[in-house]
Amino acid sequence: MNTATAPDAGIPPDEHPNAQPIVREPRPKSQRQLFWEKLGENIGMRMKKKGLTKKQLASKAGISRSALERILEGKTIPTVPTIEGLTRALRFSFTISGRHSRHTIAEHKQ
Repeated sequence: MNTATAPDAGIPPDEHPNAQPIVREPRPKSQRQLFWEKLGENIGMRMKKKGLTKKQLASKAGISRSALERILEGKTIPTVPTIEGLTRALRFSFTISGRHSRHTIAEHKQ
């Protein structure tokens, strides 16, 4: 029985001399992803307008700073209690009604 191996058998695929880089086109973002990213941007703008740091806003909203950062970047979908905490801390209302309807954001008057 012949136990010889191919000359490049021990070379990892990414170090092989004939290796081609894998280029993947980014998938288009869904409406849902775009919505949560826009919400994160809106929260970030309001946080800056109020002069709050991420640490201060997270504390007022009752969430961790890392959770706030993921929300601001649109990388996570916040729970309803988290959205309520953020809107209370920033003094604005956020309403979503119906599956395909628009959302509305309005600032509380002081």
